[in-house]
Amino acid sequence: MTTTPVRWPDAADAVIRGDLTVAAAYVTPAGGAVVTSVSPVGLADRQAGLVGFTTSLGFPKKLERILRDPHVSLAYHTRDHGFAASSSYVLAQGTASVDLRPSPETALRPTSAPS
Repeated sequence: MTTTPVRWPDAADAVIRGDLTVAAAYVTPAGGAVVTSVSPVGLADRQAGLVGFTTSLGFPKKLERILRDPHVSLAYHTRDHGFAASSSYVLAQGTASVDLRPSPETALRPTSAPS
């Protein structure tokens, strides 16, 4: 793991900030992966190299699995929802941190390496 924040180009940033639905993948106890739709709602801190998404605390299995193994991926794969105009595919992979305090400001924020 690097301590240097990941940087991504303007084109990727437009996708990251403009997509409202992305595919999130996380690891299962058996070593497989679950892919589910989540809402990133533009959650990103480009300077810190972080992207994020919101999820419901009412679906505890997802959060339990991410807490057990925080390796996650976010695939910004479609422009059907949101306002990003680019057709680029952006994949962010990294280690998640989870904030279990419910609030409008709370989000799941994986560190990322968009490609």
